[in-house]
Amino acid sequence: MFSKRNQNFSWRFQLETRIISSWKRFYPLTVTHKFCGRTKNNNIVYPVLGLNGESGEAAEKIKKVIRDKKGRISHATRNALKMELGDVLWYLTMCCHEFKLDLNDVAESNLKKLEDRRKRKVIQGNGDDR
Repeated sequence: MFSKRNQNFSWRFQLETRIISSWKRFYPLTVTHKFCGRTKNNNIVYPVLGLNGESGEAAEKIKKVIRDKKGRISHATRNALKMELGDVLWYLTMCCHEFKLDLNDVAESNLKKLEDRRKRKVIQGNGDDR
């Protein structure tokens, strides 16, 4: 029998899989074909640094929510986070493009890894090989 927590995780896993399949044909192709001008000639440094920078900007906004707003996320902050996370997604897509990885494969592999960890009850903890 599944606990309610496991049922919720399974439901979320299925939903996330459907979300991935719905945008996986659209987003990576659009980004790499329309907007990849700055990463020509196998420039892996630019998208990796961009990913780090944009992730930091998103984290900075969350830090300020915790510090200044007692953890309450306003509509304006939610929209700002959406923009920053969109930038994170853009740079992640460009990193995958430069490393010749399919973004969809990366996402699906991550979901499989998490599902395997959940089944083995090692979803929490440290280390890549748990």
